[in-house]
Amino acid sequence: MGRAGYMDNSAEVPRIPEALPVNFNGIPPELQRYPFVLWKYVIIDGDVKKPPFDPKTGRHASVADQSTWGSFEDAQEAYLNRKWGKMHGVGIVLNGGLVGIDIDDCIHQGSINPQALHLISMADTFTEFSPTIPEGEITPSGVHLWLKGKMPGLFCRNDHLKVEMYERRRYMTVTGHLLHGSRGYLQEDQDRLAAIYNEVFAYSEPIRDTGGGVGGSQYFTYMSHQKALDRAYRANYADKFKRLYEGDTSLWEDEKPRYASQSNADFALVLYLLRVTNNDLGQVDMLFRKSGLMRPKWDRKVNRNETYGQRTLRRALEERKKSQNQRGWNN
Repeated sequence: MGRAGYMDNSAEVPRIPEALPVNFNGIPPELQRYPFVLWKYVIIDGDVKKPPFDPKTGRHASVADQSTWGSFEDAQEAYLNRKWGKMHGVGIVLNGGLVGIDIDDCIHQGSINPQALHLISMADTFTEFSPTIPEGEITPSGVHLWLKGKMPGLFCRNDHLKVEMYERRRYMTVTGHLLHGSRGYLQEDQDRLAAIYNEVFAYSEPIRDTGGGVGGSQYFTYMSHQKALDRAYRANYADKFKRLYEGDTSLWEDEKPRYASQSNADFALVLYLLRVTNNDLGQVDMLFRKSGLMRPKWDRKVNRNETYGQRTLRRALEERKKSQNQRGWNN
């Protein structure tokens, strides 16, 4: 199992949700020029996942290996003709110059919440329904916004607002089902992207109870988070850290993965975050929640007293302190 070496003992197995069929005619020409993959729902590690597949071969695709990507036409043919069996949708590989914004759980009974409407209005770009239709709903629960440009900062997600932003090392599903009233084409506006990024990430937030009894500030600010990440990006392990923080799925999904599972990748990222926060579990928890590795499993109970995230933090801190004691240093 590796040094992360533990399993999620959750008994309940999630159901495979319904997916919105792809409307290829609704995908703008600007998006059709990017590399495409197929995807389907599978249960991995107790969560519903959407791993990518190569539309040319039907084998698993990697966001780090362009030979496993295909064209818009490749994906369309494979999806419509079930060339490799039933797939639930298609996706675009984000490899620079295009930012995908995912706003989840913002539509209920056909109505979009005001918070999501505000971000959609700010973006004023091609906005589509995401593919997942929750049980009991008749429409998907989320939207995807597409903007040409670069990520303005290092943070990837805000679970409180249920917003994710990615530009590299990921793929995002695309449905072609235009949200009523949105533009049918992509905007290219870096100032607009920066405003959205700041709206999503630049605010103070209270420390969460990590169960570890370690922490400094009662509140962490945007700047304190930024300072910690800047420190990591200047370190000699910056490239490894960046791939982990951006949630590079190829780290555990490739044929020769660096980590045996995403749980091992979680553990490795927490160790790095402990280094740049001086073992502050509260800030590590907050920074992890803004990373591309964050998933529902983090808050799932694994025993009576701990969530998976709390246990990962505790075990990583134990290993780090053991290493520090052996080396006789504090960082």
